[in-house]
Amino acid sequence: MTELLQYPHFTAAELKGINYTFKSSVDQAVDNIEFVSNVMKDDFFKMSDFERIQLIEKKEKESVQLSAQVDAKMRQYTELKDWRDFEIGIKRKAEKDRSKNEF
Repeated sequence: MTELLQYPHFTAAELKGINYTFKSSVDQAVDNIEFVSNVMKDDFFKMSDFERIQLIEKKEKESVQLSAQVDAKMRQYTELKDWRDFEIGIKRKAEKDRSKNEF
């Protein structure tokens, strides 16, 4: 993630989007951890152990989905970075070829 945020060829809007995506994912993960922690306390909700397990399993599924979403976004941003690098390489080669032809 740090590599993506330090990549010099993303626009400010793209960096803002990347930051928002990952910040909101981390915030959601922290919320899930806090919720599960509270569910595990006997005095938080008056419920049976079975009901507690159901809530914990639901949060586990949400966490797996969140992880998959983060992985997908990471792949998208990495592909965008790779594409930008490819474009930059082509532009540099074209400029180099042009400068050779000028002499």
